[in-house]
Amino acid sequence: MSKLKIYPRELEGKKVKTLRAESKIPAVMFGPSFESKSVMLDNAEFKKTFAEAGYSNLIEVEVEGGSKERVILKEVQIHPIKDYFIHVSLYVIDKNKKITADIPLQFEGVPEAEDLGKGFAIYPLDTITINCLPDELPSEFVINIEGLKDLGDSITVADIKLPEGVELDSKMDETTAVAYITQAQKVEDLL
Repeated sequence: MSKLKIYPRELEGKKVKTLRAESKIPAVMFGPSFESKSVMLDNAEFKKTFAEAGYSNLIEVEVEGGSKERVILKEVQIHPIKDYFIHVSLYVIDKNKKITADIPLQFEGVPEAEDLGKGFAIYPLDTITINCLPDELPSEFVINIEGLKDLGDSITVADIKLPEGVELDSKMDETTAVAYITQAQKVEDLL
């Protein structure tokens, strides 16, 4: 589990610009059993933690007074042009309540259809939404696509083996393909 230190924050509103100039990121911590708190993060430390944890891994944060909380990243705002962190939302989890999270899909292997020149793979989804207790939260789902042999072959959401205690979110359609083989188009067909 990644670790991150947080610091108390007094500045609010437009005054937070001074924090960013000091390589600090304004943030907020909130949760169902946690009183919302304005905090700040060290930019370099957060960048490293974000690269490791992403949105689907638990992060242990050390709060003022030495107490520790487990959080997941709910929202990370990044400046669209200058590429720096604007604001971070940390969701403090209750270890006894299920959470909903988008878990990345990692595809491995080369489909047999591509090796045989029959077609190529399309990956319409890169995450699936699941519900589980925080301690059962998977970091990713690895999907082997080597068995896709012919045009139309697919792997659907229902084909993903979920660990015990992890269930698909009700908003997910089990028939949705996460990978499928389609016919390669010739260049002249596109002109």
